[in-house]
Amino acid sequence: MVHIVSVLNLHIKWKRIVKREEGSNGFSSALGNTSQLNTLPTASLLARADAAVARLKEAASRKNRSVGREAQELFDGLGRTLPTRWDGTSIVVMDEVLISAPYRGEDCKAKAGVQAHTLNRVRKVVSLSSLHLAEHSWKGVATDADVPQ
Repeated sequence: MVHIVSVLNLHIKWKRIVKREEGSNGFSSALGNTSQLNTLPTASLLARADAAVARLKEAASRKNRSVGREAQELFDGLGRTLPTRWDGTSIVVMDEVLISAPYRGEDCKAKAGVQAHTLNRVRKVVSLSSLHLAEHSWKGVATDADVPQ
């Protein structure tokens, strides 16, 4: 008699382990009576695994390897409060405002018909984010100018 036990690795890997009755490798005797094993709610576990995979794919899709660290941090910061997506190396905010490199307030362009307050709001957030990033990036790192010759 063969028992099939499904195991869900919490790191999003699905494995099937086929366990044979006593005699093959001694697994059954080590686990005791396999008829007393409770079944797991595989439907809900698979749903949780699918949801975790979807979250990981979403997080991966929000990363752009074509831009620098500052641009990615700006994108992540904007994405916390506003709907954002990448369009090549440009950031699209609320499908109405396009932010091009070098990602400053003056680099924000609105689509035709977009209200001025929407553009001003995004410009303000980008300007404040740029100041915040400039203030907090590379603190304590010596440059060539800081090193005595």
